[in-house]
Amino acid sequence: MSAGRPLSGMVVVDLTNALAGPYATLLLAGLGARVVKVENPHRGGDPARNNSPYITDEGLAVRRSAPQDMSVSMLVRGRGKESVTLDLRDPRGREVLADLVRQADILVENYSAGVTARLGIDPGWAHGIKPRLVYTSISGFGADGGPGTGKAMDTIVQALSGVMMTSGAPGDPPVRLGLPIADLLAPLYGVIGTVSAVVQAQRTGVGQHVDVSMLGALTSLVACEPFDAFEQIGLPLRTGATVPRLAPFGTFQAKDGWFALCAPVDPFAHGLLRAIGRPDLVEDERFAGRDGRVAHADELHGLISDWAAGRPVADVVAVLDAHGAPAAEVRDPSAAVRDPLVLARGEVVRLDDPGDGGAELYGTGVPIVFGGRPSGFAGPAPQLGEHSRSVLRELCGYDEERIDALVAAGWSEVRASDRLAELYAGRPEHLRALAAEGRPVVGVVGADVPAELVEASGAVPYRLHGSPDLVSDEARAILGAALDPVAHSVLTRLLDGSLAFLTGLVVSRDAQSSLQLFYALRELRRIEPARPFRRSSCWTCCTCRRRTRRATTRCGSGSSPISWRAGPGRRRRPSGWPRPSARWGGCAPSCAR
Repeated sequence: MSAGRPLSGMVVVDLTNALAGPYATLLLAGLGARVVKVENPHRGGDPARNNSPYITDEGLAVRRSAPQDMSVSMLVRGRGKESVTLDLRDPRGREVLADLVRQADILVENYSAGVTARLGIDPGWAHGIKPRLVYTSISGFGADGGPGTGKAMDTIVQALSGVMMTSGAPGDPPVRLGLPIADLLAPLYGVIGTVSAVVQAQRTGVGQHVDVSMLGALTSLVACEPFDAFEQIGLPLRTGATVPRLAPFGTFQAKDGWFALCAPVDPFAHGLLRAIGRPDLVEDERFAGRDGRVAHADELHGLISDWAAGRPVADVVAVLDAHGAPAAEVRDPSAAVRDPLVLARGEVVRLDDPGDGGAELYGTGVPIVFGGRPSGFAGPAPQLGEHSRSVLRELCGYDEERIDALVAAGWSEVRASDRLAELYAGRPEHLRALAAEGRPVVGVVGADVPAELVEASGAVPYRLHGSPDLVSDEARAILGAALDPVAHSVLTRLLDGSLAFLTGLVVSRDAQSSLQLFYALRELRRIEPARPFRRSSCWTCCTCRRRTRRATTRCGSGSSPISWRAGPGRRRRPSGWPRPSARWGGCAPSCAR
């Protein structure tokens, strides 16, 4: 489908997540580019994959029921893209990325400022590989970072841009725009800059770093309207449902809904007066000219409201149209995206339902028509890592042996949670047997491992994101003795929500007395607990009998338990360490032997 479109034949390496960056690469895909979306396999890929609601076999649902269920967010933003999973913190991942860059024309990323430098994939690195590459960065505050944490969310940017204080009535609280305008505006400028830099690179052979910030894009838009001048001469910045300086102008209520009216110039305003049955006011000095209408805006808007209050919206709009006054019904989003006009032009498109639920959903198209033909997307949104093999083969030129090695490493094709879900589904008898023996297995619930699947397997579901998201009180009871709040916080960050079965926990205190958490993750294998014995100032692994005096991550035999410095005579159990009677089998650490 990309043949003949403006960017046909170009390759885009997509390092974006969430909304701002993915919307930019969605537009590039819609313009014909081949977009290769690089996702982190250890974090479940793009966070948008975990945005509720999801498309399931039964239709739309708040929660996933199977690993392949796709979020509506990804269904919209992932179209026309190919998914490859790479761990860019791993040298092998950066090596593959470098090979992709050699074949690419454009790279787009939306990391926070400084992240690409820490990963070693900044513009200097990319241009060292391919000088004519266009490297586009879309961030909250630009390449140099911003205030506070430097993390940008749409609402934060709306607050800083001033746009929140341009809507609503005087004295109202700030109004957050329901549409994530900053997240959607920055990628538009990003695509403009990217396409411009591509044209220049074709002419000069040198690529550029295109740097677009959400704050700059939205504040620039706010500055298009002279709000600063209004304030200086005493005009209100916030005027509610109407705009007095453009009267008659605003939204008004009819009998069964709302309509918008925009008639600031004389022909439109005079048509309005005739439409409401007041042709006598056309020559009235209060309403004949623009300055008079502005001076008497409240009176004019009151006449319109009184006239419309008893009429249906459809009749109001029809009468105004007939007299040349621009007006339209205020529609909700559901009705707006089903407008036959925008559907015919491909500006909104019906989404393919990957499940069997028959959900009727619509998403953004590319609102540009070239030569009478709408743009479009080459395929549906991909599953995580769906195209790893084909991309590595076609773009990087890897042979099957090398591809197999990358896949076997566990980070280039299938994420751990996918394998975990399969294990939960395939070994319920084993887990129930452990529970019957008093050795319950706590299953970590993640983006692609729903609680229902964990429960069906006989494990106890637990979500590592604080008490509001705690799935099971039983899990809290089991883990409560082993997890103090600090350890829970560290473990949450380490596991990121979905890795494997949690079978042993160890908390240690190092020489600087900072807590470190080490954990044993074993997939569907029973791990016998190891009881640490204290002898003088040492801790000893009960399985291998090796001893140590300092905090260390492993004992001499390669066992997994951690020990801590213990001075002579100290016998106090460290905070967070389970008592021997805990259900973990008598102690916290588990020997790996």
